[in-house]
Amino acid sequence: MKDNLIYFPGVWHESMEELYEKMTLEELKEIARIHEIAGLYKFNKSKQIAVIISNILSREYMWEFFLCASPEELELFEQIAEDDEVLEEEEADLQQMMRYFFRGGYILLGDDGKMIIPEEVRTAYRRLNTPEFQKAHREYNTAYNYCCGITALYGLASLKEITKIYNTYEKKQMTPEEMLFDIFLPSLKRSKAIVYTDDMLVESILLHQKGMVDQILKIRRFYDPYIPGREEIYELAHGIEDPLMIFGMYLMEYMQFSVQAAMGVTELVAGMLKIGADPEDVFDLLKKEDIAFISEDQEDEFAGELVELWMNLRLYTMYGHTPVEMGEGAY
Repeated sequence: MKDNLIYFPGVWHESMEELYEKMTLEELKEIARIHEIAGLYKFNKSKQIAVIISNILSREYMWEFFLCASPEELELFEQIAEDDEVLEEEEADLQQMMRYFFRGGYILLGDDGKMIIPEEVRTAYRRLNTPEFQKAHREYNTAYNYCCGITALYGLASLKEITKIYNTYEKKQMTPEEMLFDIFLPSLKRSKAIVYTDDMLVESILLHQKGMVDQILKIRRFYDPYIPGREEIYELAHGIEDPLMIFGMYLMEYMQFSVQAAMGVTELVAGMLKIGADPEDVFDLLKKEDIAFISEDQEDEFAGELVELWMNLRLYTMYGHTPVEMGEGAY
C-alpha cells in the first residue's frame, strides 16, 4: 500500500499531503497568507506543505478559521463532509459557495475537478466541533451580523454605535475594542467588502470615490440615525432589502432581464441612490448606458418603479431612513 494513500473499505483516497503536492507554490503561499503562517520562504516545497498542514489542522488554527465561516457555509461543509454525493447543486455553484474553505486549504480539487475534503480535515473537524465551539460560533456570527447589517444600513458606522445596538439587543457588555479585534478583524479572512478606518466600518466601495465618505457624513448630520430591529439587522447583513428585491423582480418579470442582468442593474441603481443620487439622474444614466425601452409606456413605467425604489430605500445620506419616512417621498 502506498504511504501517501489512505485506505478505507472499497475506496482509495489521496492524502492531504499528496493533494497539496499538486498545488503551485503560489497557491500554497496564498493558503499560508490566509492563516498568517510566516517564514515558509526558507523551506523547500515538501517542507512548506508539511508546515502548512501541521498548522491548519491544529485546533488553534482551525478554531480561528472555522469560527469566521458563516452558518450557511459551515452547514454546507458538514453536508459535503458527511456525503459529497447527496447535494443537488451544480459543481461550479458548490465551489463558489465554498470558496472560503478553498482559500483556507480545507477543500481541494481532485484530478476530475470534483471537490475533496481530505479525511485528515474531516477527522480534525470532528474533534473541533464540540458544544464549546458551536456556542462560540453562534456568538461570533451574531456579533458579526451587527457589523455587516449596521454598516450596510448606514454605509459607514462607528464601532461605538454598532456595539451599542449589539449590546442593547443581545444583552451583552462588549466594548468597541472587542468588537474590532475579536469580531471584525478576524472576518477579513472571509471578505474585505467592509473596511476599518478612522474608528468606523465603511463599505469599501465608498472609498473608491475621493471625498465620498466626507460628503455622506456632511449630508446626514441633519438626521438622527434610524435604529433597525433585530430581525432587520440580520436581513441587512444578508443583503435582504425588500425594495431591492421588488425592483429586481420587476426587471425580470416585466423587463425580461436575466437574473444576472437584473442583479447587476439593481446593485448599480441601489449604490447610486444610497449615496444621494437623484432618481432622474440615475434614470438618464441607465437610458444612455444599460437599458433600451421598447415603448414610451414601458419607459414611463420603469421611471415610476425607479422612483418607488428610491422612496422606500434606506439611504446612507439619510442615516438609514427612507425618503418616505423623512417626508421627502412626494417626488
